[in-house]
Amino acid sequence: MKALPTENKELDHLPKQYVANIVYTIVGTDFKDWVQDRIDARNEKVKKEKDLLVELDPEILAIFNASTSVSGKSQQSAKALITSFLLLQSARASARTCSKCPRRGAGPKLR
Repeated sequence: MKALPTENKELDHLPKQYVANIVYTIVGTDFKDWVQDRIDARNEKVKKEKDLLVELDPEILAIFNASTSVSGKSQQSAKALITSFLLLQSARASARTCSKCPRRGAGPKLR
């Protein structure tokens, strides 16, 4: 392939993004779909392992999903924002009840 170096020594130093772009250019959407499946599987695993799932009352979920107060392209952004907020609230609540977590002020100061 003309886009890749011929020496193995040089191949080892190529950025992953470059190689992914080359493979995507050659293989196309099959590669893109494979990568997306791997990303989705990893995200699901991380959500479960780190307890990032939020329990929501089914009635509230139905109201949330049926909401038409935000329309068009903004609706997906609004749902993503609300979901992120709920995840953040859940993470904060977990941190407050975590027996292994240091208390406020016990750790290094972050800016």
